[in-house]
Amino acid sequence: MHQPLQPFDPFRSALNLTARLQLGSYSTNIGTYVRPDGAVDYSASGSTFLYMGPLGGAQPEQIGHQMSHYVVRGTVQDEAGAPIEGAAVQLNDDVVYTNSEGNFFLRAKHPEVYRLSVLTREFLLPGQWLVVKATEQIAAMEDTRSAPVKIVLRRAGTDTSVPENPAPENSTPESPEP
Repeated sequence: MHQPLQPFDPFRSALNLTARLQLGSYSTNIGTYVRPDGAVDYSASGSTFLYMGPLGGAQPEQIGHQMSHYVVRGTVQDEAGAPIEGAAVQLNDDVVYTNSEGNFFLRAKHPEVYRLSVLTREFLLPGQWLVVKATEQIAAMEDTRSAPVKIVLRRAGTDTSVPENPAPENSTPESPEP
């Protein structure tokens, strides 16, 4: 054990014994240790992880405000399917960022349609990206029914044939005139 306030003899021997009991997401720790001066101390702690979502099995009782039942979710990846971490996606007035797996989500109080924009200048990680495929709108749906939208990007400078404003995912090309 290191005791920084004892400058001439900062390291002392100590005995520490800790027992941990974990049942599902509930954890209890009980410990005792002998201090360098010979005194015995005890410690106890407990913890749990609560998640309010569609899980199998028993759900913990919710305390406080109810979590919104509607969600907008999606994934941002490059053309090879690799996730893009830290991508900024604007949904109406809210900006959300992707996690390390390229996923993003936003909880909504009501089912509504959101304008979706990719803010390439606001990404958290360095680099410049071009939007290859993205939808212009996405609907907030019930958590259990929502399907993620897929946004595809290309790193700037890898190919100059990408249009500045790609066609929305749900649009159809115009047919040529005879």
